[in-house]
Amino acid sequence: MAAVAEAAWCGAWAAQAVGLRRLGVLHHQRNELPAARETCRTSVEVALRAGEPSIAVEALLALGDLELEHGSLATAQESYQEAWTALPEDRGDLRVRIEERFARLAEATAKRSGADRAA
Repeated sequence: MAAVAEAAWCGAWAAQAVGLRRLGVLHHQRNELPAARETCRTSVEVALRAGEPSIAVEALLALGDLELEHGSLATAQESYQEAWTALPEDRGDLRVRIEERFARLAEATAKRSGADRAA
């Protein structure tokens, strides 16, 4: 948290956005879901204001992963879709990662649909 604050104070917005995303992941690992969501969302906002869409995409992927893990499929889809929209054209590596997330989401949706039909 100190590094994030220092980056903000110095105007190192990209570093602040990366630090916020990492802090969001840490909150997620601690099962502090509201803090994880808020921190990742703030990372997205800071990254976009700083003109760093790749960093925003990373935060959106982290946010989507959190939602997917906790069964919020519609919210995960929104995060992945937002990542797809923010994706810079020159970042094929991120494009592949987003496509992988959409595939995981489709699997989770199919499993849920199968479970709903079986019940």
